[in-house]
Amino acid sequence: MRPRPKVPVSTPETRPPRAPVPVRGIRATVSSVNGLWTFSGWVRTLGTGGMRVESDSPMPPDTEVGIEFLGRVGERAERFSLLGWSVYRDADGVALQFDPATVTHPERLAELVACYLDKPPPAP
Repeated sequence: MRPRPKVPVSTPETRPPRAPVPVRGIRATVSSVNGLWTFSGWVRTLGTGGMRVESDSPMPPDTEVGIEFLGRVGERAERFSLLGWSVYRDADGVALQFDPATVTHPERLAELVACYLDKPPPAP
């Protein structure tokens, strides 16, 4: 397994935008590359560098994962299949960091994030 690259600590002013995703907006499937953990859950936030997925999975931090999800950009559906790492887990789910080398079409991912940034945040 590859180690998760460390990214600089960010602040709300320096990090790329993270978009809240409406309830039942995007469902992601996350599988560890070693085959020990697999779960599916609703995406709660999405950014160009990662996402947060609702789950009660015990997946530990720094686990290398495959991430698959389908997002709607305007009228077209885009399938995203990337690699990344679990960053941490809390009561709300699992935070995931994307491996930038596996984002084959970063402009499409940025377009998807922008679609959710233009919508109001989901109700609690």
